[in-house]
Amino acid sequence: MKTRHRIVQVLVAAATLVVLVACGTIKTTRDRYAVVPYDEKEFRQEKDGLIVEFKPVDTYPPELIVNLASCSETYQQQMQRQKTGGEAPREDVLILDPRRGEYFSRVTVTNTSDHVVRMTTGVFKLFDPANNANDAMTKDDIVASIEGARSCANTAEATAKARNIKLFDRAVELVPNSSFSGWIVFKVAPEIMSTPGTWKVALYELPIAVDDAGKVTKTTRFEIRSISKKFVDRYEQANMFAAPQLVGTDEVTQ
Repeated sequence: MKTRHRIVQVLVAAATLVVLVACGTIKTTRDRYAVVPYDEKEFRQEKDGLIVEFKPVDTYPPELIVNLASCSETYQQQMQRQKTGGEAPREDVLILDPRRGEYFSRVTVTNTSDHVVRMTTGVFKLFDPANNANDAMTKDDIVASIEGARSCANTAEATAKARNIKLFDRAVELVPNSSFSGWIVFKVAPEIMSTPGTWKVALYELPIAVDDAGKVTKTTRFEIRSISKKFVDRYEQANMFAAPQLVGTDEVTQ
């Protein structure tokens, strides 16, 4: 009888705890980052017959995702699945991945001049908030990055897609009154990807004039600054079953 009474006490205590948790206000926070232009004219600049437009990424572009059979399936799991006729688990593979330290944005360059502009001498750099210079990635760099992160045989499908993305690099050539729109990608240390502060994309040594022999006689440069801001969103739930409600946002200043 005592044992039964003790069990009843435990069950009542557990039920009381559930009720208290369910009824109490739950407070949580979430970190969020936003990229804004340094000023209103920063993301569209025009000079020397060129227009450069810069668009940071706020949501991941679907065209940079490849859905492939997962690498995580073991040999035993594969054999068992083949016996039962089940489907292989799948995963989304990111062609450009911030977790690998790949900082990317869309850039559009328009040639308003009366001559062809070739980016053969261009120098592309990304300066982080500590003013460290980070190099632009080539397609070979992107392919090597994917292969280094994923060793499955079907990774070849992802690298094939990587080789077909439109990349702003030294191979870009613009005839008069034409535009090129593509991705510009930089390699940075993954741990600083979300560092708040001023980031600067620099396009240096863009050729805008050549002599009769094709030698570059004049170049121009563009610097596109943006500010990465960190915010902490504060949420409250009336109880554990209610949807979180945003109650406030704090900007983190360092």
